[in-house]
Amino acid sequence: MKMLTVKQMSELTQVKEKTIYQWVEMRQIPHYKLNGAVRFNYDVILEWMDSCARQADNSYNLLSKLEAQKGGKKK
Repeated sequence: MKMLTVKQMSELTQVKEKTIYQWVEMRQIPHYKLNGAVRFNYDVILEWMDSCARQADNSYNLLSKLEAQKGGKKK
């Protein structure tokens, strides 16, 4: 099991260490506390990051939305 520190998590996620600590405090990220030190299981974090991914909405069409805002008028 590969464990990460807060600094390593910050580098991995490109998020400030302060934000990582906030996520830990709010229990938004899977973590361990070992004698007061916060650690993260690398494999669990990769799964967590995958679960945070949002799929692209391919049905969104900006052109049709703009036309609808204009009342369907084409120039």
